[in-house]
Amino acid sequence: MPVGVYVRKVLPLYDRFWSKVKIGEVNDCWEWTASKDRKGYGELKVEGKTAKAHRISFSLILEDPKDKQVCHTCDNPSCVNPNHLFLGTNTDNQKDKVAKGRQAKGPEHGLRGEKHQNSKLTNQQVREIRQKLLDGISGASLAKKYSVTKTTISSIKNNKTYRNV
Repeated sequence: MPVGVYVRKVLPLYDRFWSKVKIGEVNDCWEWTASKDRKGYGELKVEGKTAKAHRISFSLILEDPKDKQVCHTCDNPSCVNPNHLFLGTNTDNQKDKVAKGRQAKGPEHGLRGEKHQNSKLTNQQVREIRQKLLDGISGASLAKKYSVTKTTISSIKNNKTYRNV
């Protein structure tokens, strides 16, 4: 073999997929341990395209989801346990989200606090920040401690964000 040429053994999709899953008991969430998107959904390259891990799990064990959504009963984006997955439409998925309290009712409301996909702070951290501000700790030092901007701390202090906490 020429120098600089590497041969990679390509595992079948089934083996490659399940090697990246922490499998637990039948009713547990089975966690995807490889690459995830910003919302926590597992991702895997299949035939040069990025596919969602829960969709792959569903298709490997149950059936090809085709144009349907693969939804989670457990609401854990990194879970790939086929027992926690079901097929549905976008409407089904949205209704499920509202029914489980993952979105405030009404189109004018979105996810709030730590449930918002862009949240960098937990509700407990926000409470701690508010208390520390009352104790006289500076916003700059809190921003550094919690790895957020001074603007975020100011917004918490002035009730512009995390008002529900």
